Amino acid sequence: MTNMNATIYEKHGKYQISISWTVNGKRFRKSKATGLPVKGNKRKAQAMADAFMAELESKVSDGYTDVLFSDYMKQWLEDVKFSISESTYEEYYRQIHNRICPWFAAQGLRLCDLKAYHIDKFYKLKMKNDKVSAKTVLRYHANIRKALQRAVKLDMIPTNPADRVDLPKVKKFRGSYYTPEELQKLFECSKGTRFETVILLAGYLGVRQGEACGLRWKDVDFEKNTVSICGSLKAHDLYKDLYYGETKTEMSYRTLPMPEPLARYLKQLRKKQLEQKMMGGESYHRKWDGYVCVDQMGDIINPKYISRYFADLLAKNNLRRIRFHDLRHSCATLLLENGATLKQVQEWLGHHSYVVTADTYGHVLVESKKTMAETMSNLLGSSNAV
Repeated sequence: MTNMNATIYEKHGKYQISISWTVNGKRFRKSKATGLPVKGNKRKAQAMADAFMAELESKVSDGYTDVLFSDYMKQWLEDVKFSISESTYEEYYRQIHNRICPWFAAQGLRLCDLKAYHIDKFYKLKMKNDKVSAKTVLRYHANIRKALQRAVKLDMIPTNPADRVDLPKVKKFRGSYYTPEELQKLFECSKGTRFETVILLAGYLGVRQGEACGLRWKDVDFEKNTVSICGSLKAHDLYKDLYYGETKTEMSYRTLPMPEPLARYLKQLRKKQLEQKMMGGESYHRKWDGYVCVDQMGDIINPKYISRYFADLLAKNNLRRIRFHDLRHSCATLLLENGATLKQVQEWLGHHSYVVTADTYGHVLVESKKTMAETMSNLLGSSNAV
């Protein structure tokens, strides 16, 4: 980088500042109005020019580019595209193109001019005006920080302004869950509906909705009485299509023993689907042949629509309102209340770390241990030792 040059010049009777410099053979120039009348203010204007040049020198490095921050974010996403999964890319694309970039583009903020207070203002406005949650803000921040960290690494900016932003505190979320009696009633109400199989898989095995919809018959072993979770059905928002992809994390690849009622149901379902395929003939849809969660004409159950239809099913049958994902919580809670350890539940659910399981379900163990305290009270309550 060549040395910067600062000059002052007259425009409409007032002093203007012009700073010029060269990086890697490319010439840059920035101008700024002083607001000072020309007469009697030359020294003040020069002092302002020197201060402006010092400010720019603290920002400019060998990799400097005069790019808008919004454009840089989009380019960063394309740069990391092939190092992340397709579903993760889609999630990042929605955040960056639909939420982050529009606001920063409207401000006209360049990467080199971005400050911590700009990012802080964006988060606060999103929470106030768009009512986004603190958890969503943390997702925005994760991508903004990673993108800026790469800019620091490439010498495009000297420091990462995202590191100086105070983040909102996320309220700890506890999902609802059904009792065994409520689950049994739900199973009865779902009989014969389009979503019966998905509901049974989620209730008995605690699988995610994409894992349930993506289950294939070759992953069901009736001899060993197991179900292997090898992938997930995902909605491709960018191209308006469904595809079979990776599970959420590496730990999500798992093999689970089938409870006897579920194994019996799946055997009957397999037989019924073979009959429906023969009866449907050429009208039977073959695209999703081999998948468990298909309707009588072979159409796959789209995970995007499950939550809406699940809510309708609960309302129609006067069942307590929970989210479909809470069937996963229900499964985990029942396992913990009946003797399973957090480590066992982590492996069953396919959480990527023990910490996630402990943070989500630690309170369940506290509740279940109350009975142990009562047992000790009954056994030792009459002791004179206390």
